[in-house]
Amino acid sequence: MIESLTIPPQHGATVRVPEGAALRIIDLEGKQVADLFAVCADDFSDHLSARNSRAVGWSLFPEVGSPFVSGSYRPMFVFERDDSPGPHDLIAPPCSAEMYALLGCEGHHRSCSENFRIGADSIGWHPDLVPDPVDWFQ
Repeated sequence: MIESLTIPPQHGATVRVPEGAALRIIDLEGKQVADLFAVCADDFSDHLSARNSRAVGWSLFPEVGSPFVSGSYRPMFVFERDDSPGPHDLIAPPCSAEMYALLGCEGHHRSCSENFRIGADSIGWHPDLVPDPVDWFQ
């Protein structure tokens, strides 16, 4: 079954991707970074690790064929295809209310960290820290 989900800018979604299935991420309007967080469905304590994925793929900027692994080096997914102008990265932490305040933003501004917390809460995952994501279209 093919499912399509459009996520409004500055928002997030929780998607379950069965083992062996593919996830396609499309930036419909351009210039929108997509932070991807992933967690192992059978063990929420084991989630996507940007730093371990950098080490395994020997790159700060993933390319087609790059592997992504969890904190325990468990294979999670492989970057299979790229029709975007790129680049993507494993460097940047997710934006947050604290970051926006430091940069002088006044008032509430949605952030990747907030979107992560909302998504994690929806599946009963409550980690102490927001993990670093893969930044698609960075």
